[in-house]
Amino acid sequence: MARPQHQVTDFNRRIVQYLAGRGFKVVDIAPVVRVSENTLRKHYDHELSIGRTNANFAVAKKLYELATSDLPGSARAAIFWLRCRGGPAWALPARVPNRSREGGPIVLKVAK
Repeated sequence: MARPQHQVTDFNRRIVQYLAGRGFKVVDIAPVVRVSENTLRKHYDHELSIGRTNANFAVAKKLYELATSDLPGSARAAIFWLRCRGGPAWALPARVPNRSREGGPIVLKVAK
């Protein structure tokens, strides 16, 4: 006997969007709605996406407000914002290892 098809409700849509917006993963949300992960993605893809987008918007808005204020921590917020969103000129430089693969110091050979 086949399982009954999942019925999407407005209540479940709100729950999925809320949990996705709070950083919960599909694997954690699916049991709350009592569906499989695949069914959750199939029927609630929009809510999963919107939840994440709304959360990112809210955090970015607060970070921007802090970065452009005179409050303590505003300089750090501004640096973080620029490193993430300011393009290559503001990105952190790539780390250069100070040890060889064998664990010893890196020896540079200069051509004569």
